[in-house]
Amino acid sequence: MKKTIKVLSSVVTASIILLTSVGSVFADREMIIPDLPKQGYRYGVSAYEGVVAHSTATPEAPAINIQKYESRTWRNAFVHYAVDWDETIQIADTKYIAYGGGPAANKRFVHVELCETADYTKFKRSYEKYVKLLAKILKDNKISVEKGLWTHHDVTHHLGGTDHEDPIDYLKSHGVSEAQ
Repeated sequence: MKKTIKVLSSVVTASIILLTSVGSVFADREMIIPDLPKQGYRYGVSAYEGVVAHSTATPEAPAINIQKYESRTWRNAFVHYAVDWDETIQIADTKYIAYGGGPAANKRFVHVELCETADYTKFKRSYEKYVKLLAKILKDNKISVEKGLWTHHDVTHHLGGTDHEDPIDYLKSHGVSEAQ
């Protein structure tokens, strides 16, 4: 009996170690940029208040291109996730701020980029993944969509510190209203 408990305990411990080291639950790939600042949100580490929905300004660039670009330029701007038609890549740890939407938004929100495409089939795949990721991020901190889902456009008009309008026009180009 003692041997069975020991074996079971070892299996459970090994499983926990394996599962916690696999990577992000949200992303297909975790490619965290090294040396990013580890600054908590305004209410502390992991205490984000919502998520900002962005879209890239680089049509047809996949998520890996966004990650590679931000690996070189993170001192100016970087987001937590990039989502394309094939995968979701985590770029930064959501426990800490990203430089995605101006000082006021950075202290409050997780930032997620939707990679732009003119291809409607690719758009549908990426948009579905994007919406699920946004919902999961909010749900994990028990934040309602009404309170916690912002667009970069919202940040520009309500918090300032940025002049971007995404992803509104991009979504409209594929027949998706802001409410959707």
